[in-house]
Amino acid sequence: MKTLVKYFLLCFFVSGLLNNGFAQTFEEFKKKEREELNQFRVQQNKEIKKLRDEYNRYVEQADREFAGYLKEQWGDYNSWSGVKVPEKPKPVEMPKVEPGVNIKQLPARKINVEVSGEEGKIPAVKPVLPVIQKTERKDYLKSGVTVNFYGHHLNFDFDQSLMFKKIQRISEQAIGDWWAGSSKTNYNSLVNSLLHSKNAMSLNDWAYFMLVKKTAAEISGNDNNNTGLLTWFLMIRSGYNVKIAFHDNNIYLLIPSVNQLYGKNYLLINNQRYYFVDDVSFDSFQTYDFNFPGATREIDFNIYQPLNIGNDVSEKRVRFNYGGKDYSFPVTLNVNTIYFLRNYPVTELNVFFNASMSRVTKESLADGLIPLIKNMSTGDAVNFILAFVQKSFQYKTDQEQFGKEKFFFPEELFYYAASDCEDRAALFAYLVRQLLHLEVIGLEYQGHVATAISPIPNAQGDFLYYKNTKYAIADPTYINAPLGLIMPQYKNKNPKVIEVSNTSYLASRSRQYWDLSNQWGGFRGSNLDDACFDSRGNCYLAGYYSQKVNLGNTSWTPPSGKRQAFIAKYNN
Repeated sequence: MKTLVKYFLLCFFVSGLLNNGFAQTFEEFKKKEREELNQFRVQQNKEIKKLRDEYNRYVEQADREFAGYLKEQWGDYNSWSGVKVPEKPKPVEMPKVEPGVNIKQLPARKINVEVSGEEGKIPAVKPVLPVIQKTERKDYLKSGVTVNFYGHHLNFDFDQSLMFKKIQRISEQAIGDWWAGSSKTNYNSLVNSLLHSKNAMSLNDWAYFMLVKKTAAEISGNDNNNTGLLTWFLMIRSGYNVKIAFHDNNIYLLIPSVNQLYGKNYLLINNQRYYFVDDVSFDSFQTYDFNFPGATREIDFNIYQPLNIGNDVSEKRVRFNYGGKDYSFPVTLNVNTIYFLRNYPVTELNVFFNASMSRVTKESLADGLIPLIKNMSTGDAVNFILAFVQKSFQYKTDQEQFGKEKFFFPEELFYYAASDCEDRAALFAYLVRQLLHLEVIGLEYQGHVATAISPIPNAQGDFLYYKNTKYAIADPTYINAPLGLIMPQYKNKNPKVIEVSNTSYLASRSRQYWDLSNQWGGFRGSNLDDACFDSRGNCYLAGYYSQKVNLGNTSWTPPSGKRQAFIAKYNN
């Protein structure tokens, strides 16, 4: 018994020594880890500071060199007259198909199309690179400005020094000095606020330029020259390759464009067109031919997403007849968007064919049309939408209505008193993509614009092939013309193709399906391609679920704490 007690006491003593030694070792280990972590953080902060200092030196050098270039002699450039809007004779009145024409009795007839380089094609969207910005102090004197931008009242803070950067007499030296002085201000906060507003309001490049110009005018007290300089400065700081020119003592803004602009004079600098924002009446200007590092973006006039500007709405009722029956429903318009589009620069037709529409207008059109076509075949639905576009609007050429050529964005047809062929073609293309999920191309004839759509089962009449795909002709201006019939005077003409993209629309639709999946427990696994659509408009999603998910009439529950992949199909 005594031996057993001694054995237990010995074990307890040894165990205590071991535990105490282990505790000391673990505390030493933790202490060592903390010291190494602190050393790592100190070294990391040193490296970050070193990189920040190097980057700041790079920005300062870029500003210094750019200001130096600006102070040198600028070149003399002659202004080129703006390219005239293609004004081709259009039908004075809309021709009509006599009642009783049976498209099924017409012979199939192939139309050839012209292939004309890049004209009519959709420009490639370039990646947006981060803007170059220096490190700035936070304790600088700030002023505030309120900008009324199409129904939004936006408040921006800015470095008070920017307000006092004024220029009196225009010269290379004065502009170089102005840039050097403005570069020393704390401008990042204003630029970042403007870019944030761009994203929040889904502004395209042209809308962003107008916002920057309006903000610059408020800061500069609406002085033309100082507004132009500050707009130029802020656009470059936002990553855009905007330039300025001067004549006598006046500054003029110049923008490079992804799209061809009509009716805008321009300067040719390094074989690239820089369009004057405002009308000019002089032939010769002074400007420079070098670029600020990182300012590479051109103005893209495409409207890829609905603009989120203001909530003022109005309503217009549309009426039309199809198959001997009268139809009528209201269409809601975003007044702020209409005002924004009213003076939009005239550019290539594919910009208008590919444009997004205000959400309220899109939804009201869907509410009005979908119940009427949901039980129709594809061909019947196309003919119904054709009749809607052909008969809901008064016809007038742009020359009659405006005294000049003006292309409409699809929603503008519901605002103005009348419209012509390219306007109707753009609206019809939009509706067919949105409501029927068909592929569309525009067809530009000498004096007329129509469309063609695919796929159409058992299509009769006029058709064409483009990129190995068969398209049926659809003419939204030819009254009573069914799918497959073009105006007689264009039967033997070869049109140019206006490409129409489904990319932005399908991206919008996939977000809607993901919103549904999120509600039911399914989530995206990444920002890569995780949604696709088939030719019938059905959507396929690939994602994951970590808790119970309800897809259709089936539910799944994964093992605890684990993610499971899913592939889901949603019908259209």
